[in-house]
Amino acid sequence: MTQTLAIGEIERRAIRGIGWAGLETWGSQLLKFFIYIVLARLVGPEAFGLIALASVFISFIEILVHQGFGLALIQRKDPEPSYIDTAFWLNIIAGILFAIGTMAFAPLIARLFGDPELERVLRYLSLAFVLVGCSRVPQALLTRSMEFKALAVRSLVAAACGGLVGIVLAYHGWGVWSLVAQQLISSAVGLIVLWTAVPWRPRFQASATHARTLYSFALSILGNNILWFFCQRFDQTVVGYYFGNVSLGAYALAAKTTDMVLSAIVTPVSNVATPAFSHLQNDRKALEASFKQSTQLMSAVCLPAFAGMLALAPDIVPVIFGQKWILAVPYFRAFCIYGMMRGALGLAHPVFIAVGRPGVYLGQFVQLTVFTVIGCLVGALWGAEVVAWALSGALLLHAVIYIFVLSAVSGIRVMTTLRAVGRPVGPALSMALVVECLRRLTLDWFSPIGRLGALVMVGVGLYAVFARRLMPDLMQILRRVREGGSSKASVLED
Repeated sequence: MTQTLAIGEIERRAIRGIGWAGLETWGSQLLKFFIYIVLARLVGPEAFGLIALASVFISFIEILVHQGFGLALIQRKDPEPSYIDTAFWLNIIAGILFAIGTMAFAPLIARLFGDPELERVLRYLSLAFVLVGCSRVPQALLTRSMEFKALAVRSLVAAACGGLVGIVLAYHGWGVWSLVAQQLISSAVGLIVLWTAVPWRPRFQASATHARTLYSFALSILGNNILWFFCQRFDQTVVGYYFGNVSLGAYALAAKTTDMVLSAIVTPVSNVATPAFSHLQNDRKALEASFKQSTQLMSAVCLPAFAGMLALAPDIVPVIFGQKWILAVPYFRAFCIYGMMRGALGLAHPVFIAVGRPGVYLGQFVQLTVFTVIGCLVGALWGAEVVAWALSGALLLHAVIYIFVLSAVSGIRVMTTLRAVGRPVGPALSMALVVECLRRLTLDWFSPIGRLGALVMVGVGLYAVFARRLMPDLMQILRRVREGGSSKASVLED
């Protein structure tokens, strides 16, 4: 599980991995999205707002439980057994301690936000910290070995079991507790499936030397993840504090929906890219070529997806979630812009990890966090919608600096990144403009669901034509992925 792989084997595993990682992400995201739709129709915005507010704190503590050890195991060339055991037991201890701490501080947090029900929700959700502590190391070992089939099975089974329990409880009127049960059951089932898939078992040993080595690498990752949390969740904290659970519910639904789409596009490639780039860390030319093609593939999917969603937002939200969620439309549009930029930068993180420079990446997130916090606080003066748009503004400022730092650290040229990201922009925006015009012209011609379905098909067809004519190299990349690496041409060629 810790062997060093040749470039040819890396390529074969990477291409197979994209397929399994795609099944894991796309399958689980489709399943989760279906569950999310059903729950949104059964549970109102106020309950969603409460669980979103609780999730802000739970997600933050989960970062502290992870501690960055998973990426430390993936990046390390040949981690010895005692190194792995040390990481596991440190995660377990952290999970138990943070669960106890959250239960103790739950009343204080509930009083701060003026919602007594938040206390009970936080106490029950804190049980997941122990499950997280048990799962992080085996998950990292499977990722390091590019065993994405096992990870795919785990995600699908966990999502299905948690979603089934949540839907049944929501149907019987359990409200926010159906959402709490969904998360806990999903985590528990995922842990069981994970441990049946990984052959490794922990031993009762830990090394102070390995602990210091782990923390020397992982502290930058941990700091990076904490900053990323503030970039992703600080806005929801601001909206919940200033505008209440109903506004937060609509805001969180828009953020969650676009994040699901973004994860479906970015996560399969990113999961494969982290171990693949790590194996290429000593061959910068191959690393740049792999980064270029992976980024172009991801941008060519991400940009048109969010551009189309931006145009169709007034139809997507009421058709899928119901008229009671119409308040989410302006938030949804703002997050579509944000999603475009996030997708374009999605593979920079694996590069920084691969070349062993997480500290530089941490510095970049300090910058992004400052931009985000300032933007959200200023945006709150004008309303929750402006807070959503402030996120995109902060990310744009960050991106301008980011690509130059990426080049300086990894040797990936600025123009390589710009070309990989920029080619789909014209076709994606042109498609979105046509779809928006057609939507306005056909408002009274079809039923909402019929119009939405027809415009989605028109948008997909238009972009397919644009991509085939303007991005022929993209077609070659897709063909190689489809053929599973059987082509003589290497996907690592520039």
